[in-house]
Amino acid sequence: MRPKSSGVATPNPIMEPISSIQCPFIDSLPTFDWRNTKPLRLRPFSPKYHMTMALETTSPSDLIPMDSTYLDRIDLRKRLMKTDLEEIIQSGSTSAHPAIDELYSWLVGTYLPSRYPTMFRVISPSGDTEKAKGGLTIMRSLVTGEDYPMEPPSDPTEALKVLCALVDEDFLILLPAHDADGYTLGAFFVVGPMDFIYGRWLAGG
Repeated sequence: MRPKSSGVATPNPIMEPISSIQCPFIDSLPTFDWRNTKPLRLRPFSPKYHMTMALETTSPSDLIPMDSTYLDRIDLRKRLMKTDLEEIIQSGSTSAHPAIDELYSWLVGTYLPSRYPTMFRVISPSGDTEKAKGGLTIMRSLVTGEDYPMEPPSDPTEALKVLCALVDEDFLILLPAHDADGYTLGAFFVVGPMDFIYGRWLAGG
């Protein structure tokens, strides 16, 4: 479930089923070569700038950039999860679990194989010569050779671990506050916390 947007601010968000929400169009990059794509240059900063907390508008297609550092960064994230899992990933209370499942299903089943078909491929046992694990449709990373189920794992922490090891981005999942006053942090996977301890801000924490 997610808040239904009416175009105006409301203190009591209306919830609607995920199945009734249309996913945004993802612009595919069928010839994308991540090995020869240089990282975005973020520095040096301009000598004069306005502090905006580094926020800017982007399109759904540009949500997760890829470049030549992808494999090294993913390996680093996997190593850090082995030593600092509780600081990197927290699935919060049960109220956050539907949102985690939604994020997993969209990233694994739609965004990654649609945006980067040279890096990720959906493999169906009936539609591909390659045999999917257990006769189920899977998403395969063509970079690492690892396979991932299209359906979210039953354990939400495991779902976040999969996502954290797939994309070099950090995600904070916000949920409507119980008192209908804004939003609260429901779950997260964050490898670069910038000195924040997000676990302290989890709803109900």
